Amino acid sequence: MAGGDEIAHTTGERESLTFICLILAVATIGGFIFGYDSGAINGTQEGLRHAQIAIGRGYDHNFCLDKGMTLEPQLAARLEDLTSGRRLDVLTTEPGLQLYTANAFDGSVRGKQGVLYRMGDGIALEPQKFPDTPNQPAFGSARLDPGRSYRHTMIYRLSVIS
Repeated sequence: MAGGDEIAHTTGERESLTFICLILAVATIGGFIFGYDSGAINGTQEGLRHAQIAIGRGYDHNFCLDKGMTLEPQLAARLEDLTSGRRLDVLTTEPGLQLYTANAFDGSVRGKQGVLYRMGDGIALEPQKFPDTPNQPAFGSARLDPGRSYRHTMIYRLSVIS
């Protein structure tokens, strides 16, 4: 995640083995919860043992961006592969970012060169409103009335680390 751009995450109650949907609270993050260090998510075993990670068998969490909803896209997340030098920036006008790490991949789908995709072999960064927004007045409205338009911007920018 982009350093300092996330300030909280929405926590949920497990409704099934693979889906977290009921929002119970917004909890401030800090220290090493979820394996964060200086605004970065790391893959340390300590971070992966956190109760919220164990419930979802990986990350399936919405992060509340400190910029909130904006008119112009703002940086929400950055992924970097130091080995290849690839970088992915995600910019959005939305107030939240869902991070999902392919928790339901079970090795039954083949990818390039016949490689089987397993749990954790993918990642999704999805700009969005907060989950359960219609039932949480403090999250703002996601209502779209007939005849009205809904617009938001998300940009996935690929580059190399310089």
